[in-house]
Amino acid sequence: MKNEFIYPVEGIFGEALSSEGLSRYYIGPYQRGYKWSSANCYDQVPQLLVDVADAMDKGIGDYFLQFITVLKTTDGEYELIDGQQRLTTLALIFARLNQADPGIANIAAGKLRYQRFQSNENLVDTLGRRPKGSQPDDSSQDRHYLSHAVECIDRFVDILASKGKLTDFDRYLRQNVKIILNRESENVKPEEAFVNLNGNNVPLTNAFLIKGLILTKNVMRNDRLGRPLDYFNIMEQRRVNGRLWDEIQNWFQQKDVCHFFFGKDAAKDTDGIATQAMEHFLRLLLPTDNEAQADKAGSDIIKAFVAGFDSNSTTENNDSGYRLFNRFNDLIATDEDGQKYMNRLIRYYKRFRSLYEDPKFYNLLGLCLFGDEKHRIDQLRKYIAQSEKVILKELAQRAQTIIPNLKDGAICYKDKRLTPLLLSFNVFPEGGKIDSVKFNFPRYDTLRWEYEHVRPQNPKESISVPDICRAGVIALIDSDTANYPEGPETDQLKTDIALGNDISVDSIPTLYATLSNVDDMGNMALLKKENNIQVSNYPYIVKRILIMDMMKKGEFIPPHTAAVFSKSLNLNGCKQFSTDLARWEQNDVDAHHEWMMKRNEEIRTELKELEEQT
Repeated sequence: MKNEFIYPVEGIFGEALSSEGLSRYYIGPYQRGYKWSSANCYDQVPQLLVDVADAMDKGIGDYFLQFITVLKTTDGEYELIDGQQRLTTLALIFARLNQADPGIANIAAGKLRYQRFQSNENLVDTLGRRPKGSQPDDSSQDRHYLSHAVECIDRFVDILASKGKLTDFDRYLRQNVKIILNRESENVKPEEAFVNLNGNNVPLTNAFLIKGLILTKNVMRNDRLGRPLDYFNIMEQRRVNGRLWDEIQNWFQQKDVCHFFFGKDAAKDTDGIATQAMEHFLRLLLPTDNEAQADKAGSDIIKAFVAGFDSNSTTENNDSGYRLFNRFNDLIATDEDGQKYMNRLIRYYKRFRSLYEDPKFYNLLGLCLFGDEKHRIDQLRKYIAQSEKVILKELAQRAQTIIPNLKDGAICYKDKRLTPLLLSFNVFPEGGKIDSVKFNFPRYDTLRWEYEHVRPQNPKESISVPDICRAGVIALIDSDTANYPEGPETDQLKTDIALGNDISVDSIPTLYATLSNVDDMGNMALLKKENNIQVSNYPYIVKRILIMDMMKKGEFIPPHTAAVFSKSLNLNGCKQFSTDLARWEQNDVDAHHEWMMKRNEEIRTELKELEEQT
């Protein structure tokens, strides 16, 4: 059985211990070392300082950190099962506040004992008392992270002192920052509790806490005549909303759905479920356009602190702790607020689902999202609150800026515009409209497609023909008596091919056609990295056979690439491919080049028509 208590931070270091007759928290040897980073403004230590300062600046009454889990021992201590990173950081903060102003009590002094430190040395207290400006101690991993945390906290404390806010920050941190203390049953072994918490149990995530917050607030408490509704009626409202929330969460947690909207990193899954998907969706409900730091721009303390970090290292947001929950907790104070955010949740979900299930919107949005990953969230935030008519118009406009216009000039290998160009040929295959079929963007992104030269860029000096292709290459040599006359040299060449021996590429010159520009876009296609490596330096006949075999085995070969290697593109109105399926020569490059020009114009024309229709 677990007992849960909510304490302010000063209570965690005080009443939570004294009420049980305990003296401190003990961190056992099975716990990992201190690992909170301080390198950039989004790392855990600076983020904790920034979030608390922001809550203080906004006058938020209660600011919650993640819970800690403890187990009462017979040694007069609470064994800390989960939460050592948070308590250690808090202990360092109070130590450095006391170092800056001895009038501020260090309420955490002597309250943490670590088994992992040599001779049970209280390293946190030792580092907490070190002289200001000391060089970081990198002699061990623990000392590295702890001493860099102290250095970061000192810089923050200096800014507080310059603004006359030391005691205000100390008071807010002690009294207004709250922690839930989970107390494990004394019958449970500490190692078992640690394994359960870190391996099997479902954590109290931001999404879980926000769900509880919104469902609690999103209720009608009176009927139409203003009479109070009974408890059963209110609970029924919450049950209905809970089922709807679960429907929304289950949909977003489908790996492909999460990957499509929020990217590959967001779709990291547990047993096929993208467990972080709901938190990514919930961020879009927030009312700000610039979520990262814009809502904190009014705080001179935060601006000065963040400005002290290397701007090149401030690109990642770890979103540690319950930052997202705290933001919703600040926004949802009344039942009306709860109804507002539940309605927004439902409205945005319906919009996302309609965009995902309609091939036209899906393909256009996918091209924009995967063609411009850096602005993914900005795009979603922009589109989600608009009508479908406006979304379609803006997607069509955006797609035209992503897909290069070949009327302005052809592009070659190493030009970054080549990727969206080739991608567009796969997303919008010839013979159909933009909404004819849904392209699998998550699979495309997962497979890491790369440029593939149809005729190799730099053939190796020698190759060994794969077994599946040997008969085809030998048959070609038998039929090409002009280049491979009968005689011992040709016989030896065929024998070496049949046995899989290395053969010089100079012995099969007709299979490696000379091109005027091997990097011409007409010589380019897309293949996933593993397939690209597998076929990269072989002549066209070998590549074609290998790619067709990959398709037979269920490999996902891009439609445009498959059409190029089978010479099956619709070349009406263009130069034609040669009928020779063994060679890829200058005529074929020119034909493909001309087709790309024509197909690019067709796609852009259709996008322009969509834009003008809306």
